[in-house]
Amino acid sequence: MRLTGVIAATAALMVATIVLGAMAPGYRPMADTVSRLGSAGQPHALAMQAAFILYGLVVLAGAAPLGDAAATRERWLTAAVATYALAGVVAGLAPKDPPDVASTTASEVHVAATIVGGAAILLAMALVARHAPRRVDRRLAVVVGAGTAIGVVVFRFSWGSWFYGLVERSILALAMVWLVALAARLLVADGAGRAEGVPARQ
Repeated sequence: MRLTGVIAATAALMVATIVLGAMAPGYRPMADTVSRLGSAGQPHALAMQAAFILYGLVVLAGAAPLGDAAATRERWLTAAVATYALAGVVAGLAPKDPPDVASTTASEVHVAATIVGGAAILLAMALVARHAPRRVDRRLAVVVGAGTAIGVVVFRFSWGSWFYGLVERSILALAMVWLVALAARLLVADGAGRAEGVPARQ
């Protein structure tokens, strides 16, 4: 159930981002970040903040079963995913300021949370790349981790560009879809375990 929740929460956040972005006057998905949808002054800021918080809470609930993807390092992977999830909750609770305004404490907390969350999900990818029992999981973690790291570098130097928002979305999507793939693979494994009479994760 918790793994299924991770998949459902990811889909809900992606849909919310697309729909709320389309409903926000003047919002440019290619240039503007997802965080801006939750900034003060946006027409549906509370809805976007709630979407971040809900996603983080559901992934937090799924952190323990996701930890099974890294044999011998389950607790480390669980902690890394949980940190990533908590960072999402904090990012929702402390929205980022709109552009061209004096920075507030909430905005600084938001930025710090995204940095911590990004580092945590990269650690999670590294753990799976090193300790996952299945080669396909290890290779996927390497590819997604490398893509995410490159995206972070590009994002750092693309501020103000017409593709700034696109780069951020690519980074977020890689992490989110990777967790979905991990959850789906573990669900398949649970299904196989049930077929063999092994109790499944709840």
